[in-house]
Amino acid sequence: MERAHHFAYQTDIILCYLKNQEYSDWVFNNLSQILEWFIKYRTILKYKDFLAFLSKFIYFLVALKSTDLKIKREFGSENVSKEKLNLGEEYCGIYRVNSNQMSSISFRTKILAFILSSFFPFLLKIIYKKLSPYLLNIYHSNQQLITNNPSEGDILSKNHKKLTFLKLLFLNFFPVLDFEKFIEFTSRINKSLFLIYGDYYEISTRILKIIHVYLPPVSKAKQNFQIQFKRIGQIMMLQILITISLCLFKIGRLSFKTLRLYFQIKKRALFKKKQILNSEDEKVNPQLINSQEENLILQKECSLCYNQMKYLSATSCGHIFCWECIIQALENKNECPICRKPTLPQQVVLLQNFQMIN
Repeated sequence: MERAHHFAYQTDIILCYLKNQEYSDWVFNNLSQILEWFIKYRTILKYKDFLAFLSKFIYFLVALKSTDLKIKREFGSENVSKEKLNLGEEYCGIYRVNSNQMSSISFRTKILAFILSSFFPFLLKIIYKKLSPYLLNIYHSNQQLITNNPSEGDILSKNHKKLTFLKLLFLNFFPVLDFEKFIEFTSRINKSLFLIYGDYYEISTRILKIIHVYLPPVSKAKQNFQIQFKRIGQIMMLQILITISLCLFKIGRLSFKTLRLYFQIKKRALFKKKQILNSEDEKVNPQLINSQEENLILQKECSLCYNQMKYLSATSCGHIFCWECIIQALENKNECPICRKPTLPQQVVLLQNFQMIN
């Protein structure tokens, strides 16, 4: 017994979609010419995307109202089903079936296929155009935050404090985002898979599992289905994999940059918080400054080297010097350089947890 369905060649499937696009463009051109009698051409250009979608919708409705074509479900059988073919399918002698059950697709499946192939991309494009000015405004208002990285000496702005990791990720990735290129890239992936396996020409047909088969009777030349463009599809897939690798490298680099900036800002915020807490402790804690005389003493330079004091050290008589200065002085003469009290190097105390008051 012969096979009930013969899969359509890739050339016939491509020709079918090109014919449908040609008829849809014909509707678009005639619709534009009619509208030129009523509105300006500049307005037509402004709503060009909507008119293109409207043309596809009109052509889809015409295809739904087309004449029924009787098709035998099995060869040698009297069981007959009625199919509504669009002009491209009728021109190429093919029609659509469900790949799982190998049965004719329902009216609801045709509606879903049109929504996924035409309406959904049109809707996403409108949403992206509406959101683009808002996203662009956010990007320009926060662009300085990613170009001027805060260091420990900088004052942390309020905008830096409000930054989150997701917001930083958006600010870094927004310049490389392109909705139209993303749609085109996903379409290229599907086209390469179609050329390799010869099954689904559009993403919508891949989701809904719709394939094309020949209308009976099928000539003997078309009964042996063969994939004709496998090598071209493999070359396209290799190019796509290289592009994906480059995109992943760019994403990884931007993500690393975002993480570094995020932790740098958080570190600066923590450092600033500690500074505020230390300043509050100094104001509240009276043990840090006992008297004005001590404050004046601490503000003085070292009386031996006349530089700012380093490694504060105190003799038994209470005078404060640099550690290296007082040790060298006591090695020459065992007495305090100020009050001449006898002092040994072993009696010098290195002051720890002791801060200079500026």
